Amino acid sequence: MSRELVTPQHIQHWLSDRINGDHALLDNGHHQHVSAPVKDKPDAEGCNWRVAAWRNPAGYESVIETAVDEARARFNLE
Repeated sequence: MSRELVTPQHIQHWLSDRINGDHALLDNGHHQHVSAPVKDKPDAEGCNWRVAAWRNPAGYESVIETAVDEARARFNLE
């Protein structure tokens, strides 16, 4: 599967929308800050970015992990 080449801001906004739109966060009034991804060497799957840090993800790790996994399969940084 080929990945769409996008800007860091595109990935950041996509992740923010996906994570903060999850019912677990909405129901608890939690807002998860998403940092812009940084370019990295392509991994074994060919993804060339990562999010370096997360602020206060406690209790929402599975929501974040699911969104990041989906984004890493869909996007690469330009």
